[in-house]
Amino acid sequence: MSFEETIKELTEFTSLSGHPDCPCLSPDYAPTTKVLLTDYSPWIKKKLVSHDLVAIQNFVWAIMRTVPPLGLSKDFIPMWEKHIRQNVDYLIHKNYEEYLLFPNSEAEIDLKAAVILGLFRGGYDGFTMNQETPNYIALMMLAHPMRFKNAETLLTRAKTFVHERIAFDRVMFKGDASRSFWIKFNLPDQNQLNESYAVDYQPTNNLQKLLQAIPLVSRIHLFDLSGITKDRCKSVFKPVTPTNIYHQVKYWGINLQESTETLLDAGLLIRPTSCETILASISKAELMKKLEACRVPYKESWNKNKIESVILSLDEQLRDEIVKDFSIVEFAPNLIEEFIAFEKLYNTLLPFFKLWLSFGIDLPRFGKTGPSKGLIRS
Repeated sequence: MSFEETIKELTEFTSLSGHPDCPCLSPDYAPTTKVLLTDYSPWIKKKLVSHDLVAIQNFVWAIMRTVPPLGLSKDFIPMWEKHIRQNVDYLIHKNYEEYLLFPNSEAEIDLKAAVILGLFRGGYDGFTMNQETPNYIALMMLAHPMRFKNAETLLTRAKTFVHERIAFDRVMFKGDASRSFWIKFNLPDQNQLNESYAVDYQPTNNLQKLLQAIPLVSRIHLFDLSGITKDRCKSVFKPVTPTNIYHQVKYWGINLQESTETLLDAGLLIRPTSCETILASISKAELMKKLEACRVPYKESWNKNKIESVILSLDEQLRDEIVKDFSIVEFAPNLIEEFIAFEKLYNTLLPFFKLWLSFGIDLPRFGKTGPSKGLIRS
């Protein structure tokens, strides 16, 4: 498949309009951010199954060429393209079983699609363990009962990396290593890795089967709404607005309306029918704005409970008019216990994913020979 044919196919993959500089990127952000237009994981998985390596290379290059490495002259662009295409080939054909054991081929396809999407978030090296890429790839892979091994090797490499960074910073800060970010960086310990080895997957887990049936970024969307991702409040699985997501999720490419419908159709989320539930999920400011639009008298001094009680006291037609435009979803009640169990599973597996994506991928770097070396991240 030619580059032009790939771009045409990707354009037809979604009804959304992309950025003028690259149809696969969101028009709402600068190309330098590499915010994908939509969730391309189904397209990538389809190409992996059909062994269409060139199409995936074209997709990755279409995005990466919009942001060449800083200072790279035009004369070196062909070398940069060759490097990007080789990295895609490397990720697709790499033997991942040095550290991972897959339950089936579907899990391996999901992982390969996930790490390809992760290329746009900075690639894979020692710095990755301090970024959010491992968080999101771990969420994508919760759908599969994977097993891990040889994490001790990864931990040893991580310790070496941290020691090297501290030594580098000591020189940069003229002997004051205490100013190094890495001096206080907490690596996983052996007990945490042992916990990831000992994970007990339940073969009858309904949630896992439902997750396997939805696109990768919709899996992130689902768990982000629960609040278990980094820098969010502790998960309580309460009713939420499905578009209220952590900004980092958008980088992976998400059509929020389409993803919400996917989660609803899968039975992972439901639409609440209780007016009380909907009102409790809406901010005071939004409710006051709606009251004003519906010409319902209110006082600025009212707290949210007072506003809710006033709305509930209105006649049914007016009450429905007030709440109808609010898009609220809640987690399927029959799956709440499994959601809570998966939150614990995520926290258990995350240390391994941080180590593995940082030191187990060994992605070649542009400008240097050998894995995970060089000054320019892919």
